[in-house]
Amino acid sequence: MVDTTLVDSMILRTGEINLGDHSVELISDNESQTKALAQRLCLKYWDKIRRQGLMFALIGDLGTGKTIFAKGIGDFLHIQDEITSPSYTLANEYLFNRNEVDGYFFHLDPWRLTNFDQVTQLGLSNMVGENKILAIEWANKFLPDIKEFAKQKRVKCIEVSFEQINNNKRKLQVVE
Repeated sequence: MVDTTLVDSMILRTGEINLGDHSVELISDNESQTKALAQRLCLKYWDKIRRQGLMFALIGDLGTGKTIFAKGIGDFLHIQDEITSPSYTLANEYLFNRNEVDGYFFHLDPWRLTNFDQVTQLGLSNMVGENKILAIEWANKFLPDIKEFAKQKRVKCIEVSFEQINNNKRKLQVVE
């Protein structure tokens, strides 16, 4: 920001302008709509993914759509492997090639872990960066730590909360 009211211009502030988080609530009537939301967010942040990577903090109870959202990311990235919940493996890694861009999609499920140090021991630092997407299920367990990690690594972190309304319908809140 430059003050031009003086005879000599004075720089008052440099760097990106942060206008705060943007939040939106949506209703998903089925799995296809949940996947489509993931794809739209990936498309919206494709340039950011290419330059510095992207994180998704997925928040919600069992069966509310977190893994379905991750499958939508996989569809966007043209991943041929089946995207499965990493409940027992803790982390799944997928190589992608979209529009001649090679990268990695990491899908974590730290539900069984008790502290954020255990999450970082999974190699978290290697899961962020250019051409990488990281989706963390059960992120509510470590959300302040996840957000601080993203800030330190200069990676955009999008929070997506899932709430079951009925067998098929979900309320999703996206905080960008």
